[in-house]
Amino acid sequence: MADPLFGTPRPISDDDYLNYEVVMRQDFQQSDWATGLEFFYNENRPQVRLDEVSIFVQSTAFMRWFVEHKNVFGLTMRGSIGNLLDRSNDFSRTVFNDRLVDDVAFREERFRTFGRIIRFDVEGNF
Repeated sequence: MADPLFGTPRPISDDDYLNYEVVMRQDFQQSDWATGLEFFYNENRPQVRLDEVSIFVQSTAFMRWFVEHKNVFGLTMRGSIGNLLDRSNDFSRTVFNDRLVDDVAFREERFRTFGRIIRFDVEGNF
């Protein structure tokens, strides 16, 4: 794609650059119990506009561990602990008075940490 301001080639804004997802699950034979790990990582291209460039970056991959029982009164119940790798979300943005000559109006940066995530899911027909 051509940048509308410079006319030079650049990737599509906010497009997935990398995207990995791995799910490992162990169902125990002759049992209603299961456990597993979910792992995902993604990177996006910067979002480019005529007057600003921004990027949302994850510090690392996201990992969740779960334990599941597949028959609690006919329902499936799952408990999980997420963000085992202590992922944080980082955002940076540069707003330009004139991007053509690199005249910067301001820069913004945000760094967000959010700790562990405890989750309980119930699935089935009530």
